[in-house]
Amino acid sequence: MSKKGLPTFIQTYFLRFTFSGACAGQIFTFTPNFNPTPDSIHWSFGDPLSGMADTSTLLSPSHTFTSAGKFTVTVFVRYPDGRTEETSREVTVAGLPQPNLGPDLTVCKGTSVQLNPGSFTSYLWNTGYTSATLSVADTGYYWVEVVNDTGCINRDTLHLSWFRQPTIDESNMNIAPTT
Repeated sequence: MSKKGLPTFIQTYFLRFTFSGACAGQIFTFTPNFNPTPDSIHWSFGDPLSGMADTSTLLSPSHTFTSAGKFTVTVFVRYPDGRTEETSREVTVAGLPQPNLGPDLTVCKGTSVQLNPGSFTSYLWNTGYTSATLSVADTGYYWVEVVNDTGCINRDTLHLSWFRQPTIDESNMNIAPTT
């Protein structure tokens, strides 16, 4: 009769592989937990839009998922004694934020423009500001890096330029008196 209960154990030991990563377009790393080390291993990331990168034969591969969603990652291993094993896990990939500064702008010199990428958790402008909007009145490239509620990061860029100043060509001007 046991009075203390069962000993504690690490539950992740029962997972045949672990992974780290969170966002589409960013690198996920996969760590196997097979014992003994397999003679051969074949990973399928369940992401057909990634083309040839959808599979790997590396022991500890990495993969960049092409979009947000749930992907079934499957791994097939062959051990030195000839035994085989196949296992899979569902991997949830969060979507990237989609900041939108709009198209490049051309304005009259001295005009101030308010840049607003949309609503996100945090902002970082190339000017160093961290506000949700940015007022600009000089030419150049402006970008904002935003973070959404799942911690994913993305960026958008806009180029602001001025219209050319009007010029008058006085060389062919004919000034005539009027009555």
